[in-house]
Amino acid sequence: MNFIILGDKYQKGMKSKGCAGLIKINKNNTLFEHQYDVIRRYFPKAHIIYVGGFESKKIESYISKNYSDVTYFNNIEYERLNDAHSMSLVKSLLVKDTFIIFGYTFLDTKIFENFDIKLGSQIVVTPNSEKQIGCIINQNKIDNISFDLPNYIEDIYYLSTDDSLILQNIVSNIKYKNYFLFELINKLIDSGTMIKPFFYKRSNKKNKYYEYTK
Repeated sequence: MNFIILGDKYQKGMKSKGCAGLIKINKNNTLFEHQYDVIRRYFPKAHIIYVGGFESKKIESYISKNYSDVTYFNNIEYERLNDAHSMSLVKSLLVKDTFIIFGYTFLDTKIFENFDIKLGSQIVVTPNSEKQIGCIINQNKIDNISFDLPNYIEDIYYLSTDDSLILQNIVSNIKYKNYFLFELINKLIDSGTMIKPFFYKRSNKKNKYYEYTK
């Protein structure tokens, strides 16, 4: 299993705080450290991949010093191109089932307790969110993701091996280089991929999350 963290960009209004992974969430822990601990707790054998860009030297040095089991990729185009380009940098790894999150995604410690990867590709849908991105759900499958839709989604995407391979093909196409991740997922849906909602009510809706901007 892969666990890809897209931490190359800075969130609007958060640039002054530095790169996402090094933001302190309490006196002792960085956001990346929290992400890492949660991933290792529930998926101890996962291959963790971090895509950096903004303040890349700082986050790369931090990861190489403290996490020898994490693979780092540097996106020098983080200010010019969107998520599809970030994903294209790691496309060679999209050959197994894969979680994709963002550098600002605060993983609730219990979110994976009932997550069943055997159900196939899924996106986390939460009722207590302040996010801008939502989805349309019909017959327990996601039909579309966009701004200002109900059924708010978190930036936690799980793709089966087969669907990861389809995504690999999509991000290999240069015409999609400026797509956001949710737009890439829409391309998967358009190709016939079935993506199910995983409903989860997180415990603290005030955590910082990556936000797309219109």
